[in-house]
Amino acid sequence: MAEFFSKLKKQVFLSSVEVSRRKLSFAFYALTIIFYELVMQIYAFSEITWKFIFPIIFSIPFALFVIFITNLFGKRVNMIISWAFLAFLFLFYSTQVVYSFVFKSLLSITAVGMGGDAVTNFYAEIFHAIKVRWFMFAIFLVPLVCFGILTKKKILSVRSTSRRFKLSSVIAYVLVHFITVGTLFVGGVGPASAFEVYHSSDADTDISARNLGLITTSRLELKNMIFGEKSSGVDLGHIDLNQFTSSETEPDTPFVDTSPNVIKGIDFASLNDKTDDEDIIQLNNYFAAQSGTNKNEYTGYFKDKNLIVLCAESFSPYFIDKELTPTLYKMVTGGFVFKNYYNSWPNTTTNGEYSLCMGMFPDMSRHKSDGSFKHSADNYLPYCFGNQFKNIGVNTYAYHNYKGSYYTRKESHPNMGYDVFKTMGNGMKFTTAWPSSDLEMMEQSVDDYINEDRFHAYYMTFSGHYRYSFDSNPMCARNKSKVKNLNYSTAVKAYISCNLELEYALSYLFERLEEAGKLDDTVIVLASDHYPYGLTSKEYNELAGEEIDTTFGKFRSSFICYNSAMEPVEVETPCCNIDILPTMLNLFGLEYDSRLITGTDVFSNGNHIAILSNKSFITDKVMYDAVKGKTTYLVDEDKVPEGYIDAMLQVITNKMSVATVILNNDYYRFVYENTIGIK
Repeated sequence: MAEFFSKLKKQVFLSSVEVSRRKLSFAFYALTIIFYELVMQIYAFSEITWKFIFPIIFSIPFALFVIFITNLFGKRVNMIISWAFLAFLFLFYSTQVVYSFVFKSLLSITAVGMGGDAVTNFYAEIFHAIKVRWFMFAIFLVPLVCFGILTKKKILSVRSTSRRFKLSSVIAYVLVHFITVGTLFVGGVGPASAFEVYHSSDADTDISARNLGLITTSRLELKNMIFGEKSSGVDLGHIDLNQFTSSETEPDTPFVDTSPNVIKGIDFASLNDKTDDEDIIQLNNYFAAQSGTNKNEYTGYFKDKNLIVLCAESFSPYFIDKELTPTLYKMVTGGFVFKNYYNSWPNTTTNGEYSLCMGMFPDMSRHKSDGSFKHSADNYLPYCFGNQFKNIGVNTYAYHNYKGSYYTRKESHPNMGYDVFKTMGNGMKFTTAWPSSDLEMMEQSVDDYINEDRFHAYYMTFSGHYRYSFDSNPMCARNKSKVKNLNYSTAVKAYISCNLELEYALSYLFERLEEAGKLDDTVIVLASDHYPYGLTSKEYNELAGEEIDTTFGKFRSSFICYNSAMEPVEVETPCCNIDILPTMLNLFGLEYDSRLITGTDVFSNGNHIAILSNKSFITDKVMYDAVKGKTTYLVDEDKVPEGYIDAMLQVITNKMSVATVILNNDYYRFVYENTIGIK
């Protein structure tokens, strides 16, 4: 009997010890994820807010899940799984550190589909980031070191568990997960709330990570990418903006045509009989409720002129100087001067370029798996500059001083209407590859079109690309002597130096146009793909000569629209990337339907709003920070109607959702095939 009780006591003791070890294992994994999230919050956002409670709460079901998978098999296999899982966490957060260092934002899981190009072409920047941020990797090794010590001392358990324990772990995970999701109500359910971010299909990765943590954000992105429905899932109901818009006065000139900029023959209400697709029906109903923007005194202002458009890599107007960059100075101070233009994008060239070319945002939903340009390559695109000019008999040309395969431009750009599309290795050669010279691109392209009666040319530049170093960037080194005496830090000098290639390219273009007698008959448009993320906040402040507001100020840029024959016109209207296309189509008097482009002609009677990619926005009344849910009033607060912020947020949501459905359903083709026919 004594022996029986001795064995029973030993088993009970071992059982209690094992339970304690599993409790410690649970605590270890929960604390590990909290540790990683805390470090990343401080590193990426430089602050911890009360919303960090949600990453802490989400660590509980996460730890339960890990306990389940690391106690699923025998001791040896469980140990391997445990180490593999910790190694995954180390690599996951380390990758975010590198990406954040280079691009000044966090890496979205849905953007990994474009990652091959980034790895093969950004390898130098990646190695530089690893070298500079080595201490972050050392910090991230702490949980692995602790795990090794705790398992060696048998404080943590990796033993196999009973079926009952496994079942209990699964049940506990499910229950705690739903309870955790329920806690999101604590922060409210409005815009920028953790609840709204969690349940949104298109939440910005940085905003989501601030609210929910990186692990939860990536889980949601992965879930939506794999299992997400094609539907936007957003109510695209009509919003009456008349209550928020000041009454427009009629133009003094009585003969100005102010009729809607729409195409006769497109009847959205009748299109529902042509489809059973719920997304398309939703769009039909939405567009049927829109009136479009009106023609105005600037409609046809540039009629019959040539057009050259440049999407300038990492362009910022702050480096422009009357003496150092005389051509850019002439362009940014002459022509139409848009004083409240904001670049929507913090990084990612393909998104900024897509917005410029399409007049709408790319697919920003969590279920996308590749860039929007790639998905547009087979779509019908009637409103792109190339197709618009091609349809009126003008020859069109496009150029890029890098590989045409990068971001699949060799597929997307010909589909935008460019019969001639030359890139590195396809019609053009360059003395350097990463980056290459804008001047060399201009020298190899102007002869293609300069002698034509009328032409349209499009350029995607490259010289201004990160990293801003005289040692590693040949474009910076090329013009080092021109900036050596400037009173700036090395990185800022290097940024200015590589952008001198753009200045020289434009100077060459002006000279050739003038020689050919085409300068006064040519309109030159220039806008950036994104702000220069390769500069730190301190360096960008130095370049600007003042402290730049990181919420909006760093996105303030220039939309250059220059013609040498016109007098300068200052424009105060808030606008952004997606507004450039409809504004130019109106200025050239080209036929388009303003209801079908989510951007707005700046000179029209439309609702004018400068939108950032994270849904922050600026109007003539307010600046709204979607990250913090903070409103800054530009007029007396009592002059802003009740419900104004929510209405503007719905407008933005509509614009983004509409753009996504148009892209993913080839909606333009559906509309044109079933109404006026495809040209």
